[in-house]
Amino acid sequence: MEREQRSIAHFENMNYCVNLFMERKRSVLSMAKGLDVSYAQGKPDWAVVKATGKVDFVFAKATQGVKVRDSSFVHNWNELKKAGILRGAYHFYNSLDNPVSQAKFFYSVVGKLEDDDLSPVLDFEVERKGLLTTTQVAKNIRTFIEHAEALFKRKVIVYTGGPLFDQETKGGDQDDLDFISDRDLWLAAYVVSPNKFVPKEWSKKGKSWVIWQLSGDKDAQGKPGLRLPGIVNVVDNNVTQGAANDLITWRDSGKIIADDQVAVTPHPVVDPSPTTPSSEVQTEVPSAVEIESIANIVKVESKGPTGILGYFFALIRYLLSFFRKKES
Repeated sequence: MEREQRSIAHFENMNYCVNLFMERKRSVLSMAKGLDVSYAQGKPDWAVVKATGKVDFVFAKATQGVKVRDSSFVHNWNELKKAGILRGAYHFYNSLDNPVSQAKFFYSVVGKLEDDDLSPVLDFEVERKGLLTTTQVAKNIRTFIEHAEALFKRKVIVYTGGPLFDQETKGGDQDDLDFISDRDLWLAAYVVSPNKFVPKEWSKKGKSWVIWQLSGDKDAQGKPGLRLPGIVNVVDNNVTQGAANDLITWRDSGKIIADDQVAVTPHPVVDPSPTTPSSEVQTEVPSAVEIESIANIVKVESKGPTGILGYFFALIRYLLSFFRKKES
């Protein structure tokens, strides 16, 4: 009798585990599914991607820091619209660049959002490299969000990973941290159970992620990431807490109707020392006109008696003039 009771209890426990697994599986399957893309995915054929029925929304990288425009953004932005896929834009934030300049640059590239566009995203995933205090990092993130929201008239979504955000902002001004964590969280966590990786500022408010990036180049098991027809490379895979038909409600909840809903708090922007080199500094390249100019010079010089030596000196003269011009 006792053995039978143990067997029944064991069976009921197994049945509970199976039901729990199936419930979680159904929950994941019902979630809205999305991607985030950049130049790394080339120029996808979004009509082909749409036809798979596996993508409900896509965020495309627009900008990085204060200089870098993603080379695939215009293609992605226009073609996503044509394919009828909900689209959003994200900015790869650099802690070592001026946050106001970053917000303005982001808006200058994306422009005014249409009614059916998703809210803009602050992608925070780069360490400060010890050049700013955690208090300065938190304050600058807030400054970026305030100015981006004033420009876009949308609530900014914050993309980050829990350990990184906690490390980079620990001890920051609580008002700034509260302001940041009032925004929706897009959590990067390539794990099976993401909730324990939610940054502390969100979790202590009882908040969780709204979007979960569950795989990149690899997934939680270390297997290669998501591949889809129409996209040449592996692409980041995301889900939302709600189902696909909840996306519209969530999108509209981020809209700021009146200017008085946007509050830009005046406080000094903290920049790292301009003499301190940043590991994220982008190389400024010559323009097409400048390239054509040096090509013509080289063509003339290399035909002279010095041949390849003429080419070398022409190149040196050009580089010197280029950098003198950038310094002036």
